[in-house]
Amino acid sequence: MRFRLVLFDLDGTLFESEDEAWRAVSAAAKAIPELSCIRTKTQMLRLFHGNFYEETCKVAKLPKSKIHWLEKRMRRTFIKDYHPHIVPGIRQVVGDIAGHTEGMTIAVMSSNFNNTIKRLLRSGKMQSFVDVVSGADNEPSKVKRIRALLKKKRVKPSETICVTDTVGDVRECRKAGVKCIGVSWGFHSPTMLRRAGAIAIARTPSHLRRLLYA
Repeated sequence: MRFRLVLFDLDGTLFESEDEAWRAVSAAAKAIPELSCIRTKTQMLRLFHGNFYEETCKVAKLPKSKIHWLEKRMRRTFIKDYHPHIVPGIRQVVGDIAGHTEGMTIAVMSSNFNNTIKRLLRSGKMQSFVDVVSGADNEPSKVKRIRALLKKKRVKPSETICVTDTVGDVRECRKAGVKCIGVSWGFHSPTMLRRAGAIAIARTPSHLRRLLYA
């Protein structure tokens, strides 16, 4: 494998999260008056066309200065009650990368939150494969988190690949100089991911393994 750092998205990529995410977001919309404008799952999925928190602020007509406030309010809902199922076959792929690639760093970088990410990795028996967990409670902007991780690990953007299911992740990775492989089983369609700039689309977890080792 030519990559030294692999970034995995959590929701939609490692876990089948669409229904659970909508349940959590709709609960947050009921609890936070500013989010009452988010009424359908389709509206929620559009928020992932960019940075989730920035797009939510736009829809809710909140100033960008409220982004950290929004993240803290939403964190309570996702940590308390969030139980998606792991994508069948993905554990084996992550485990293969962790077990057979010397010098590789595997990170999970999500719009979700550190405690929730760690809990789900434990439930999916993947916690031992992951070196870095980076949730929105670190920093809502994935661009900033990616750049900070590259600097910390002394890894070049060209030595990094992100695996994701959302247009927003592809766009944020491109801003950070990092390429993305999209997956066909997540929040956004392969066509949308390709148009956003994904370099390839994994049809299945086993196909993802082949793409990463190509």
